Amino acid sequence: MNDGQRSTSITSNTNNYYKSSKSINELVLRLGEKSFEEIHIICQHSDAKLKIPRSNPFLIQADIKKHVNRHDHITNMKFSRQGKFIFSTADPVCAAQILNLDKILETPISTAVTFENITERFLIFDIPTNLPLSKLAAEIMHTNDMEVVELRRFVKLNSTQEFSPVLITILGTFLPDSIKIWFTNQKIRPFVDRVRQCLHCYEFTHATRVCDRNICPRCGVNHEGLCQGPEKCIHCTGPHPATSKICPRHIHEQKILEFNCRNHLTIGEARRIYAQSSRN
Repeated sequence: MNDGQRSTSITSNTNNYYKSSKSINELVLRLGEKSFEEIHIICQHSDAKLKIPRSNPFLIQADIKKHVNRHDHITNMKFSRQGKFIFSTADPVCAAQILNLDKILETPISTAVTFENITERFLIFDIPTNLPLSKLAAEIMHTNDMEVVELRRFVKLNSTQEFSPVLITILGTFLPDSIKIWFTNQKIRPFVDRVRQCLHCYEFTHATRVCDRNICPRCGVNHEGLCQGPEKCIHCTGPHPATSKICPRHIHEQKILEFNCRNHLTIGEARRIYAQSSRN
């Protein structure tokens, strides 16, 4: 796969979304000027329905050495249960070379970088809603030592509000206390995502679109019609609905998201590490 296929572009949806026009390879190479720990590159079968065949690590290493001349900078390689290879490196050039791979052991692949490990997200407030996000991105990059990857405006559909918060994703994992825009220093707040639940079974670990269950959030039972039963949480059996923010499980999930934000992890990594630390 070439850079053109991997390039991102400026995208606008009623001026509520902006994405850098730089290719993923270019962003990764710019990490040489930023703070981060490791870059994780995911290699999966080019046909998303198929898995990469499991193979001997020696054969994979030999094949990678043919195409990645900075292979000595690969710090780890693992094969996931989803049939994907994940390579880790602290060298942006090595990462870019892996991203350029189009096959491993003759298996056609596509590649992607895990942005959670190499970006930081934060909120700024009171941004005029009529201001193009491309101009906001240009201002942030011009007056601060930042590379803007993505901007997302938080505004309700058909809203007439004049100002709104904007979620900013920047390259690198260093976050200052404030940024300078339009001659002023704006305090920034690290962004912690909200707890999300499946709207069919009210679990926290999968999306609604993949769930075929139908659980009542009030009583925790699969039934039709208006619920007449007492409130009983399916997570903790407490006298509250499964969507309650006072549920210990909901509080636990919020702590995982906060842990995820502080440590620049994917949500899967955050769940695993947080669970291990809780047991110790």
